[in-house]
Amino acid sequence: MGDFFIWLSGADPELINKCGELSHSERNKFIGFGATVIIPAIFVCLAAGYAVSTFIPTAWIYIPAAILWFLTILAIDRFLVSTLYKSKNHGKGSFFIALATRMVLAVVLGIIISHPLVLFIFNESITQKVHENHR
Repeated sequence: MGDFFIWLSGADPELINKCGELSHSERNKFIGFGATVIIPAIFVCLAAGYAVSTFIPTAWIYIPAAILWFLTILAIDRFLVSTLYKSKNHGKGSFFIALATRMVLAVVLGIIISHPLVLFIFNESITQKVHENHR
């Protein structure tokens, strides 16, 4: 599982394993980076599944839609995280561009995740208010 998280971070698991004494701390660092990639993708998957299920209650439609959205966000976020590493080959500008892009993605994901979550949590209150307005 650790190698999967390292791969998600954009690092090479074989190279990390060859680090010798530093391998434990480096593995933990890159496992943490990989976790920062998969956790938002899981939340986006759940939010997308719920959002699509509210207007298309057919499981064979909303489950693939949620998985597709999960894979899309996972790929984009993995790319952005893997470009955050500092290198002497790249200037500081490329690091800050990648960082700003990740921050914009974080805001967009926050909105995308929170809206269906709010609808789910306050579903009864919203339904009750709609019925009151119809009366």
